[in-house]
Amino acid sequence: MSSAEKSLREVIAKIIARNPDGLTFEELRNQLEAGEQIYIDGVELRKTVAEMIRQGTICKEPSPQRKKMLLKLCSQIQQ
Repeated sequence: MSSAEKSLREVIAKIIARNPDGLTFEELRNQLEAGEQIYIDGVELRKTVAEMIRQGTICKEPSPQRKKMLLKLCSQIQQ
């Protein structure tokens, strides 16, 4: 894993940690672009998020109210 990829993963985890109620993929992307000034291809961002899910860093949780899957840190869900 390159240092840029590791840095991106850290930023993604930081953004999700600031939003304990969870974020949709689109909300995560918006916060990366607007708040962190990080612009990344959607496919690459999806690959990175998918890898973080496989590693157990990020968990997906359904939201009946919003009718979407929300991304949360797995450590926040297990508490």
